[in-house]
Amino acid sequence: MESNTSRELLSKLSFCVFDLETTGGNQKNDKIIEIGMVKIDNLEITETANYLVDPERKIPDFIQKLTSIKQADVEGCPKIEELMDTILEFIGDRILVAHNASFDVPFLNSVLRRMGRKQLENKSICTNLMTKYLITYHDELQS
Repeated sequence: MESNTSRELLSKLSFCVFDLETTGGNQKNDKIIEIGMVKIDNLEITETANYLVDPERKIPDFIQKLTSIKQADVEGCPKIEELMDTILEFIGDRILVAHNASFDVPFLNSVLRRMGRKQLENKSICTNLMTKYLITYHDELQS
């Protein structure tokens, strides 16, 4: 049963749920190949955006298999630097939500750093970490 108080508190917050696909896990050397974003205001989806991104390099075969994003899919797409203003405008001052926020937020910040831009200072929620806590908490309750 959902608490009315929780719903009221959450409805006052704005979120940007997002996910990155990259050419690998190294922020310095790897590149973003896709970003998907969803705006949530008053607990309602208000806008979505999804961009394939030209990484200006070959996407490793295992990443193509993992993400189903082929090299041909990103050819002719904008580079991440060309999309960054649009991405930042979409995010605004919303709370960032990502399944692996400890990877995705720093990855975006590494792009901003390379561009000489201000880093994201938004609060963030990691659903991966939250899931681990909830599973542990659930298991403790069952003991």
